[in-house]
Amino acid sequence: MKILITSNKKILKYFVIFLVGALLIFIGYQNLKEINKKTGEIKISEENPSWNTYTNYEYGFEIDFPADWKIYEDFENVSPIINIYIPNNNLKPPFDNFADVNNVSIFPRGLQSEIIIGQFEESEIDVDFEYDEMINYLLEDNTVWATYIKPEDLGDPWESWGFIWTKTRINNIEYKCLENEVEVSLDECNPFEGDEFVRTGQVDSEIREIQEEIVKSFKVIEK
Repeated sequence: MKILITSNKKILKYFVIFLVGALLIFIGYQNLKEINKKTGEIKISEENPSWNTYTNYEYGFEIDFPADWKIYEDFENVSPIINIYIPNNNLKPPFDNFADVNNVSIFPRGLQSEIIIGQFEESEIDVDFEYDEMINYLLEDNTVWATYIKPEDLGDPWESWGFIWTKTRINNIEYKCLENEVEVSLDECNPFEGDEFVRTGQVDSEIREIQEEIVKSFKVIEK
């Protein structure tokens, strides 16, 4: 009888271990399915064979980019990130809107980040989708170095504060602050009280043109 009881306990123990293992595998599989559902597809662009098309059915959009650029996706965080970027040996994704790398990025659920300050103007990029706001950020000489686009409501799982961002690296960047057109110390600069925060430097105009073409290719599709 003792042998039988001991044997039954072992069987029960192994059965519990099996159930726990099976449950963990099932949970992992479901999580993987959810991530794969969000992951986009990449194929050669029908418009230009030297470009690729990235399609994401979960978030309902597609966008074209040069074949020698890279895609990075991160859907595990509170703020999903899709970076389209020129590979950089020194910087690795994920990239936020402050990253010093040439990129076009989509943040469908927004991004917890500091605001960008500096000179700006309304953008006139000829996009093929409705938007609530589109702003170019400028260097002192009015060269565009970044663009912020807030699409019109794209519905769940986008949030109303989701946005598209382009950033062109600024070479030889310098900062200065103007108070009533007179330069003052950066330590004393207060843009929220009327001071003007200014960036100087140069951007690669060819890269900037490519970024605008990428943004123009953004299309809303059925989810």
